[in-house]
Amino acid sequence: MFEQTALYKMIQSCINNVRPDMSKTRVNTFSTGAPRAAFSRLVIATCCTVGFVQMGWAQEGVSEESASGSIEEVVVTGIREVVKSTIDIKRSSVQIVDGLSSDQIGDIPALSVGDALETITGATSHQENGVATELSVRGLGPFLGTTVVNGREATNGGGNRAVNFSIFPSEMFNKIAIHKSQSAEYIEGAVSGQIHLDTKRPLEFGKRLLQVDVKAAHSPDEADIIDGQELGSRATVGYIDQFELSGDAMLGVSLGIQVRDESNPEQEYQTTSGQGRLEACELTSFDSNALPLDTSGRCHDNSLSVQNDRIQGLIDSNPNYNSPSDIPFAYIPRDHRYRQNTTDDEREAVFGSIQFQPNDRLDIMFDFQYSERDQREMRRDLQWGSTQEDISALTSNPSTGIVTSSVSETTIHSYTTDFQRLEEYQGFGLNVDFLITDRLTLNLDYAESETTRTETDIELRLGATDNNLVGGNRDDFTVQLDTQAGGGVAMATILNDGGNGFEVTDPSYFNARDRGRVRARQIARENTLDAFRADLTWDADMGAIHTVKAGTRVSTMAYSQLGGLRNAPGQSLFEDEDLVSPNGGANNDVTDAVLSNVLACANSQFPESGFLSNVASGDIINNASSGSSVSEYATFDFDCAVDAWLVNYGGQSAIQFQNGITSGTTDVEEDTTSFYVQAEFDSMWGDTPIRGNFGVRYVDTEITSVGYRGPITVEEIDGVGFVVTEGDASISGFETDTQVSSYQEWLPSLTVVADVNDDLVFRMGAFRGMSRPDPHSYGNGRAVQDNDETNAYTSLSEAINGISATGNPYLKPILSNNLDVGLEWYPSESTMIAGLAYWKSFNAQFQTAAQVESFNLDGNRVQGVVETTQLSDDTSTIKGFEVTAIHSFDYLPGFWSGFGGKISYNYADSDFEYEDQYGGDGVGVSIDQDTGEVTQTPLLGILPPANLFGLSENVSSMQLYWSNDKWYAQAIHNRRSGYFQQFTRDAFGRVRYTDSNARLDLRLRYKLTDNIRISFEAKNILDEARRDSRAIDGNAYQALSFGPRLFLGLTAKF
Repeated sequence: MFEQTALYKMIQSCINNVRPDMSKTRVNTFSTGAPRAAFSRLVIATCCTVGFVQMGWAQEGVSEESASGSIEEVVVTGIREVVKSTIDIKRSSVQIVDGLSSDQIGDIPALSVGDALETITGATSHQENGVATELSVRGLGPFLGTTVVNGREATNGGGNRAVNFSIFPSEMFNKIAIHKSQSAEYIEGAVSGQIHLDTKRPLEFGKRLLQVDVKAAHSPDEADIIDGQELGSRATVGYIDQFELSGDAMLGVSLGIQVRDESNPEQEYQTTSGQGRLEACELTSFDSNALPLDTSGRCHDNSLSVQNDRIQGLIDSNPNYNSPSDIPFAYIPRDHRYRQNTTDDEREAVFGSIQFQPNDRLDIMFDFQYSERDQREMRRDLQWGSTQEDISALTSNPSTGIVTSSVSETTIHSYTTDFQRLEEYQGFGLNVDFLITDRLTLNLDYAESETTRTETDIELRLGATDNNLVGGNRDDFTVQLDTQAGGGVAMATILNDGGNGFEVTDPSYFNARDRGRVRARQIARENTLDAFRADLTWDADMGAIHTVKAGTRVSTMAYSQLGGLRNAPGQSLFEDEDLVSPNGGANNDVTDAVLSNVLACANSQFPESGFLSNVASGDIINNASSGSSVSEYATFDFDCAVDAWLVNYGGQSAIQFQNGITSGTTDVEEDTTSFYVQAEFDSMWGDTPIRGNFGVRYVDTEITSVGYRGPITVEEIDGVGFVVTEGDASISGFETDTQVSSYQEWLPSLTVVADVNDDLVFRMGAFRGMSRPDPHSYGNGRAVQDNDETNAYTSLSEAINGISATGNPYLKPILSNNLDVGLEWYPSESTMIAGLAYWKSFNAQFQTAAQVESFNLDGNRVQGVVETTQLSDDTSTIKGFEVTAIHSFDYLPGFWSGFGGKISYNYADSDFEYEDQYGGDGVGVSIDQDTGEVTQTPLLGILPPANLFGLSENVSSMQLYWSNDKWYAQAIHNRRSGYFQQFTRDAFGRVRYTDSNARLDLRLRYKLTDNIRISFEAKNILDEARRDSRAIDGNAYQALSFGPRLFLGLTAKF
């Protein structure tokens, strides 16, 4: 047998041959040629891997045919078992279900739950740090679906209803499925589909097993990072056993433990803008080189901003404007930045269960899950700031707002940030299944789940001057940014560097007294869920109806978000005027001395070679004066530099986070009570057997949302107006405002399956679905606008009108009517061809609009206008189809019998509309404080609406594998077209698009003995990057490069 190291090198060489030159390749559209090229690479990659397998097989000196003289029967294990399970799950289910399973623990061939789900027809994921996170089913984003773990909802630390799949080890699950049609007994909330993650019940497993799985992880990009983590690790231990007790009693136990330490290096380019907006600047004409009307300050300030609450005013004031399309504009970012990111990702997880059967009528199971993930990033940024100011040249498309190039007077900053995300999940459940009579079963289930996520960032900012010899304040540099020239990365050219030898790679120039700053922030989120359900199952034996089910479920979900502020001098904020004492005023001598020590903490070289070379064509920074051209910049050692900046406070220990209640705190509780009844039938329609179920679910939901703010005082000054002041809550405490809303819904469902003949199955599902808003969307944060005598309010409503709102407690769910019709052909046990068409009609769409709310201001009841997310009355539909083909060539002779594959494709189209809060259409609201009359006015936008969150028109997955009793090799190619990716916990209704992307993964396993196997896995071997656009598709917002990842593993079973 050849050595593992030789195999590893050969596979790596093959990967390099398959992997294209990504600096010359960018996939933006779902063309017919792209799948053909992808399939070619898939075949090449698999055959290449199989070739290595054959070499190893040959070197063993024995083949199946030479040993026995005939073709040995293929045993369905490993990848064949998993692929066959896909067919079995679909055919045996009454609902419309796609999934995969394995009888063996840890045999589902995927490095993560998200990776496994992406192999299921119609499922695709959004990638963060190269890891599958949020999942879309049939192009519908995670807010339209739900996930249950062992039949129970799970909590999330992100403020949404999606499950963070990175929390759960894939090795702990033996069945993963997506239920695309719903029945009355399912927990409500899944319009797109309900993801079921199931662990093995120990008594059902039926045998003792101790399994150890160890993997070494390597990211090739880490080799480019100084002191990078060369190897990561992942170790999993699983134990399952059964014990016979006295009488007929049985006890089963299972326990799984995983420890993971891996790196996810990332390179990034991004643009930012004020308060999450991307302000549009009015231009002088539709000429491609037209400048903004204001070229001295920020080009979007005051009346020059082209946003929906000002567009009608622009039309009214300019005779040349008759509609929004007559207004020339450009989206010019406030700043651009490059980011070099060094990461470390650690996770510890424990899963376990105890199953007790005292007799054949009672089954009691207790299961628990615990997972802790510690993700740390050291971010090193170079920022080109104030790029909306003093613009001297601009190239753009004034009809769409997309900017190609700009020249402005720009500040240059260095940012060094230590970011940490600590997430902890814990859950447990107790399930009792009792056979009351031979025909009546009672199932009781109680579960608790809790997720806490704490995100902390400490940021050091340093500003640049054009002279490194003397202290002084920041200088402006004339910089040209070519935003469309670098494959999604802005290419920067310094046209005027001040004439004193400035280079971005020289740390001594980052010595601006007025721009040094340390700022710290901490956000704490907690999501808890308690649920109890009781279900009765009656073997009715009533003719066609053979089973009747009924049940109830009550649950309480709570979500809170604290902290987020970073504006307390001497605690979370340390600027130059705070170096001696908080707000003590700047002292140039002190600042210069501190800066001197900070600059001495500069790194001797840039931490990573080949920075952004995967997404940029050439060097990203050019200096026209010196002629230098680089893809690096000055960086600083975080601990050294931050301690030096805070030397007079004792270093980093002086930082105090503002992590308590604020006016933006979200504090939500959702109480739900539901009832259902469902009948299952099995009958004949003529000569055709039919089966299925029908039922209805009733859901009653109550939302309680608490808002916080400091005590409000109102002073009315004669001849001046009203002065409103929000007091210091840390002294006087917070006032609370509690809003309560509720809604009730009936959700009927029907599923029919007809076995047309032995090979052909017709399936139909119809149901009314409900998708609840994300928990953070129910927020009741309202910040009243303070003022003073110089800008007194003429009426108190001015203190409220237009204030920012972190949510809407009165937001209702989106309802949908759903119909699925499919036909499935099963010509053999290892072959399936299935096609299905679906249609969904939604009763509403999200829109950002103003609504009237009532406030108590120091005893004065005042009505004002608040901008928040609402549901419009507009209806929309989504229609599409999906096809799946699975086939195994096990009927072929010898080597060829090992091949098999799966191809799936999903097409979805929708007329759903999501409007950008500032650039899209909206609704303006005004109120007459004297009469209380409310007036609604349509707001005109300049941006086309986005579609459903997560909707990709085309999603495909192709798998090709080869296996025998020793080896298996598999290549998986996943592809999705571009989609609208909503910002997490977005309070501004911003639109972001993610480009189409494709990934190729390889997997290889070899069974040394019946109990020991080795494996090799490679993810994203095409080195596919992620590119995002802002406001309009094609307007570069960010580019992210994750790189490939490799895993070498050993699994032993005892």
